Amino acid sequence: MILMSTYVAELNNVVENLDENQILKVLDYAKNMIARVKRTSKVDNLKNCRYGIADGLYEIPDDIDGCNEEIAEMFGV
Repeated sequence: MILMSTYVAELNNVVENLDENQILKVLDYAKNMIARVKRTSKVDNLKNCRYGIADGLYEIPDDIDGCNEEIAEMFGV
C-alpha cells in the first residue's frame, strides 16, 4: 500500500520541474476534470433516482419504535 505522503512527494517533485505556464495548464485541466466529474455524478444520481415509486404502498407508523422489543426478540437480544 502506497501512503498518501508518497503521492504528495511525487507530485511535489513533478511540479517543481514545471514552469509557470505548464503549472497553469495542469491546474486548468484539473479544474475542468473536477467540474466534469461533478456534472456527471449529478446526472447519474438523477437517472438512478425514482421518486415516489412506493408512494401509497406502505403505511408508516407515527412511532417507529413501537416494535423494538419484538425485533430484539427476533434477534435474540
